[in-house]
Amino acid sequence: MNGTPISSPSALQDIFTKQVGRCQYDVQSYDVHVTNKDYRIGRPEGLSEKGGGEGRRLSLLVTVSGVAKFGTEESGLGEARAFSDVVFLVPNWSSFGGKGGNIKARKWVIQNQTFRVVV
Repeated sequence: MNGTPISSPSALQDIFTKQVGRCQYDVQSYDVHVTNKDYRIGRPEGLSEKGGGEGRRLSLLVTVSGVAKFGTEESGLGEARAFSDVVFLVPNWSSFGGKGGNIKARKWVIQNQTFRVVV
């Protein structure tokens, strides 16, 4: 948060449950772009070149912007503040099946996320 790297999903969850009491988001725009149609970074050695089928090896850049209100149960929601969120999604190699794979796993995972609230 605020430029500090978050090392794990549980650490991020702790921040949201302990620092943000109540929030409301109004998404005003979103956009998705393919950044690489054949993403291979971190691909397990045993996975074939064409593993996963068409479109499964994409990396995606997702941008979301809108207005957010933050507050606590006691004070209610504060004034609206603009926000932007940029998420970089990459293939979840464990969802491709094969050795050690889990076909029911999420198809993409977040490699990087930048959430900003405009003051």
